Amino acid sequence: MDGIASKRRGSSVEDSLGRFTEMTKGSVEGLRWCIRAKISVDDPNKALRDPVIYRCNLLPHHRTGYAFFCHLGALPTPLT
Repeated sequence: MDGIASKRRGSSVEDSLGRFTEMTKGSVEGLRWCIRAKISVDDPNKALRDPVIYRCNLLPHHRTGYAFFCHLGALPTPLT
């Protein structure tokens, strides 16, 4: 099954770390990005194709409040 890779799947480690740093600051630039896991794009389970693992959110977290702006995304549950 042919999958569609995420748009910036081939980004360098330095680019990804730079974006993650902006996300942890909660900057305007950081709000534009999410970090995705690199998983097989040919997996029949479409939920496992490059899922979001970190996202930036300026709203307070229910446990940590405003301590962090970068939160774990909801990871998909693999179908068995």
